[in-house]
Amino acid sequence: MLIKKSDMPNLSKLTPKVVPCFIAGCLAGRDYNKDNIGKKVLPILARLIDKAIDEYNYAKKFVEAEEAENKMPHETIKERNQGQFLYTCPIINHLENCITTLARIYKVKATYFGHTKKQDLLNMRNSIEHIDDRIRDTIEESPVLNISEDSLIIEIAAKDNGKIQIKTSSIAEEIINLYHEIKKLL
Repeated sequence: MLIKKSDMPNLSKLTPKVVPCFIAGCLAGRDYNKDNIGKKVLPILARLIDKAIDEYNYAKKFVEAEEAENKMPHETIKERNQGQFLYTCPIINHLENCITTLARIYKVKATYFGHTKKQDLLNMRNSIEHIDDRIRDTIEESPVLNISEDSLIIEIAAKDNGKIQIKTSSIAEEIINLYHEIKKLL
């Protein structure tokens, strides 16, 4: 699907990054050793939430680039003599990375802090990770991960195997919540 409008929520205000906050706390002598949980878990959570934010922001950057490309007049594309640039693969790759990273955060937080998980995000993660099963079980066409023209929904769909969707705003909201939760742990 070609992006016609970039409506993904903006996460650029999630600063500072969490890893530098964690490192600064260590250098300042903050005791993360309580029950070994801090020493064992916080560096991983800090790295993963920063990764999720970066992957989401990369996807958004490519969504915006595709929107700009699709608004470009045909004459301009023809004059540059390189064809039209398509950003679908990098958009999907970064969204996949973002979703699987959030699921890893859920796993760690659930183990050590009793975190509740957002089911629609886990359903999407499971579909991404087990797409080989969906391919095997699909008769007519392969399931594909795609993003809507307005960049508000991502989905994995196949004609005979159903569809799984999640809103990009739901992903952004979860990133924001996890960012603040993890920063509080520091």
